[in-house]
Amino acid sequence: MESTVASGTAPLVVASNTLVDNLNADLLDGKQGDDYLLKSGGTMTGTLTLKAGQYTDDYTGALNANNSNIYGVNSIYTADSSDGGSEGIHFYRDATHVDTLWMNSGVMYFVPNRVLGTNTTAANSKIIAHSGNVGTGDNNGQVKIAGTNVSVKGLGSNAYSSTAYLPLTGGTLSNATFGDALTIRRTDVRTLAAIRFQNYSSGTTV
Repeated sequence: MESTVASGTAPLVVASNTLVDNLNADLLDGKQGDDYLLKSGGTMTGTLTLKAGQYTDDYTGALNANNSNIYGVNSIYTADSSDGGSEGIHFYRDATHVDTLWMNSGVMYFVPNRVLGTNTTAANSKIIAHSGNVGTGDNNGQVKIAGTNVSVKGLGSNAYSSTAYLPLTGGTLSNATFGDALTIRRTDVRTLAAIRFQNYSSGTTV
């Protein structure tokens, strides 16, 4: 069949919606079949733009991974600085609570057990790190990580490592001098070689 009806007039009117076997459509809205991504998967050659404005502070959004992994990501960029409850990384606790990790102006914050719908602010967050305390470990208060070793540059010129402190469960002091006072509450002191007292009037040890 060849139709010579001009554009603007349907060349054929069909009342039935019954599928016609072996009738192939070459184009769909002017596009070939390989212009579409199959539901079974494939590779996009362009940018996928999701519906904008889907940032409500709940378990909804523009993309639902349906409890599946997202992998092979090179970089993740946020749209702006984290200054609202829905902006950050949220870890599920229950239907109405999350643990939120967010960052703003070089400071990383953590909000435990945040109620969905409440804003993340510096006042209700715990500071995890900021640009002044993470680096080479050369400045006071900076954390330095080298392999499995963690060290902190303390006040003054001393750098302290995790082995320089006694754990709360106990340990051994070596050449300890207490600048102020040591208080021992309702506990025995034993296995002492000597106790030395400072003579405050003369500055000598007796």
